[in-house]
Amino acid sequence: MRGKHESTPMALHSKVKPSNEGDRRQKLPVTECGIRVSWLLSWAKVVEQKLGPDATTADVCAKFVIPSTRSKKCRYVDIIEPVNVGAPQYFLSHTWSMRFATLMEVVAQRLRNEPDSFVWLDICAINQNKYEDKGELQADDVSHLSSVVRKAKSTLFCLDEKGKSLTRIWCLFEIWHTVKAKGSAGLEILTYQMRFLPNLFHEIDVSKAQVRSTCLSKCCRTRD
Repeated sequence: MRGKHESTPMALHSKVKPSNEGDRRQKLPVTECGIRVSWLLSWAKVVEQKLGPDATTADVCAKFVIPSTRSKKCRYVDIIEPVNVGAPQYFLSHTWSMRFATLMEVVAQRLRNEPDSFVWLDICAINQNKYEDKGELQADDVSHLSSVVRKAKSTLFCLDEKGKSLTRIWCLFEIWHTVKAKGSAGLEILTYQMRFLPNLFHEIDVSKAQVRSTCLSKCCRTRD
């Protein structure tokens, strides 16, 4: 029997909400686009069944999120049952090259006692169809990233084994906004294994940080 907050993640892969529902939901501010942890973890299992355990977050976006929302060009949160979408207590900062299964494992471990809390996940909260179309409209969602970070209780920085998240401008941008708004107490570092950290921090070169999208410069100009 499903719990009171569960919908059916599998159904979302084959059917999108009616157009009037999607249009109404797209008006939800990006700062309110968190996903209930229990639903997210159930959805992650569906994703893994479809794409396999080695799929990266980039794979999930390209092969699952975008195909599920392409017809309406909406955000993934716009097709999730409203009860499972709300103001996020936690902001997830991560690199898209990280295995999605690993990302979900560290989230599940950290929030194992908070199944009804909400987390903000970029591939679901931001309209990825606009990114796919290389348009300018996605910058509007992106420009509110600092507001999402400020409103969340804390940022969960998910560190991958190779430390690529520390060489991504977006992750550094999110860390900077977190510390600026809340101090270091507002930043939690989550990692799958501790043993690789000493060498990782010794070898990391932040000066080589890279960025995926050109929206960052626009974002920096429009915020603060």
